[in-house]
Amino acid sequence: MTMKAMTMKIVYLLGTPYCGSSLFALALGTDPHILNLGEVIFMENDAEGGRCRCSCGVTLRNCPFWAPLLPHYGPGGSGGLVLTEPKTRRLDPLDGSRLGPRGDTAAYRHKAVRFFETVGAWSGAAVLVDASKNPRRLRQLLADPRLDVVVVRLTRPFWEVAASYRARG
Repeated sequence: MTMKAMTMKIVYLLGTPYCGSSLFALALGTDPHILNLGEVIFMENDAEGGRCRCSCGVTLRNCPFWAPLLPHYGPGGSGGLVLTEPKTRRLDPLDGSRLGPRGDTAAYRHKAVRFFETVGAWSGAAVLVDASKNPRRLRQLLADPRLDVVVVRLTRPFWEVAASYRARG
């Protein structure tokens, strides 16, 4: 049996919108050894922290947890938060071949690992929860032997998802 080298244990939530991932991630985050990062994929293109909101309700640049980490990210930063190009993220093929700058999947994985290492060291958490729910991102994380990724697939009956969409307008 071979052991997988790891930097951090990552719990990756996979599912559709309105599958309950936010509630599930918040529940996991109540454990003092687990840090709920939310939907990391939305933070990837917000290196200045002005659009995305933390689970505490404020933008990343105003959050007491994320604000000190933001200088490590973006152009010239070392932390690797900016992982995809905004114009191509929705057009990425399922094989992930266009993830990351100019389609460099190795660079994408390296930056993702660096991000998890930085946040893990900063927080002291033993487990990080990524609720991105994106199968392309998951494929890249699973392909990196430095990560120990546990996938939790959340499902919800279609009529409940439809009711959530209807309630949100």
